[in-house]
Amino acid sequence: MTDLWREWRIPLAYIVPGAVLVAVLVLAGLISYIWLPCDVTLVNIAEKLQPPSWAHPFGTDQLGRDGLSLIMLGARTSLGVAFAAVALGLGVGVPLGLLAAARHGVIDQIVMRFSDAIFAFPAVLTAILIMAVSGPGAVNVIVAIGIFNIPVFAKVTRGAGLVQWQLAYVAAARVAGKGRLSIALEHILHNAAPTIIAQAAVQFSMGIIAEAGLSYIGLGVQPPDQSWGRLLNEAQTLIGLAPHLAIFPGLAILLAVLGFNLLGEGLHAAFDSRRQRR
Repeated sequence: MTDLWREWRIPLAYIVPGAVLVAVLVLAGLISYIWLPCDVTLVNIAEKLQPPSWAHPFGTDQLGRDGLSLIMLGARTSLGVAFAAVALGLGVGVPLGLLAAARHGVIDQIVMRFSDAIFAFPAVLTAILIMAVSGPGAVNVIVAIGIFNIPVFAKVTRGAGLVQWQLAYVAAARVAGKGRLSIALEHILHNAAPTIIAQAAVQFSMGIIAEAGLSYIGLGVQPPDQSWGRLLNEAQTLIGLAPHLAIFPGLAILLAVLGFNLLGEGLHAAFDSRRQRR
């Protein structure tokens, strides 16, 4: 029991607070589908720019809308965009990484040069270019962020896969008559999954930052949808009169990024500890 505690105390120190932060924000976004403290479609000019109070814990905006309700709606959009972008990166990048690790030579070089070509351009500039061509919107934000995630997961999967292909169990599987595709799907992917999952947690936080940045400059989510970045965009001209309009969306972004980074670090430490034990 003592050895188990020594092994898990460091990973749990990251995983527990990270999971709590992520769970709270995800829960807020999910609850917004069925309930909000106030109706954000109603304009109440008489209560505009109110500071935080018992009636409005996060204050009100320039239209008198409840700040807490807007933050919950923003959680739904910001986390949803990050999740979809990571899913896109996983869905394309992981198969490419497995293919590159399983097939050396030309295929490996093509996948790696494709990844290097995407990395050659900064992610934000690439996203701005896509927005300029196809227009702003949540779907285009997902595509822009997801494209940058593809080479990340391709390289991570390839690196983890190359290590696995050198191990004895792969040679035993090939002697047993299994083909490269079967080995990659049944064994390599299974053993590379911990590394991929840890990287996915990190990419979640980067996706939230990217979405917030694009929405802040007006290229992300468009009205009537809300996101944390869009709330910051609307607050920038009123920050002197109502600083809470910028504080709470910024705090939400900070906590989400912190939560996912803690979760990623904890999972990475847990998987490293498990690998060393094995």
